[in-house]
Amino acid sequence: YMLNISIQNPVAAQSSPSISILATTPDFDIQEAAMVKPNTALLGVPGGANPLEVVVPSFVNKTMGQTTLLPSVVNTLSLTLVSNVELLSGAWITISGLENAGIVGTSVGLVVKAGGQDVSGYFCDGSGQGGAGEWNSVTWTLTIEVCGGSIFSVGAEYWLGVNVTNPAVGQSSPAIRISASSMLVDIVVSGVDKLSDALFGVMDGREPLRVVV
Repeated sequence: YMLNISIQNPVAAQSSPSISILATTPDFDIQEAAMVKPNTALLGVPGGANPLEVVVPSFVNKTMGQTTLLPSVVNTLSLTLVSNVELLSGAWITISGLENAGIVGTSVGLVVKAGGQDVSGYFCDGSGQGGAGEWNSVTWTLTIEVCGGSIFSVGAEYWLGVNVTNPAVGQSSPAIRISASSMLVDIVVSGVDKLSDALFGVMDGREPLRVVV
């Protein structure tokens, strides 16, 4: 016999608790015993198939920086991402708040590396073009799809680079946010962590889209 019970998981993360089973009847009792758990992975999480194991999806690393703070020049924005759950093909990663980033057109080329290997082809724009993201110059938003047949793996470090043109006027680094959504997993929006290294002698000059004239 197989018994299926539909429940709603708690909001907070938790490890699978100790679960036991017993039975009583008018004629005999079955002594309480611990349930056997599958201990198999789910969405790339070890032991994720164990009952009531709960993981809150998140980017455990979401660090962003830049290569130059000078005005009106090409600037490589870099974003390092690590997720605690798998993002399967069809998932969208959204980076918003890229204020005044100069990108021509709606499709922008990406360089993505994982483990030192170029995996740019794993990521697509809205048309399915590999090695590209979709740019919205009205909302200053870059969206990237995990291409068909690809997986954003748990614990893998992905380095994403995109070239933009800095604005002609000075500005502070804007509030840049990141989120992800798919049929199975949503990662709620949160601010990226910004590199705080000095650049050209300017404190915090590596903060993305900070421009000094």
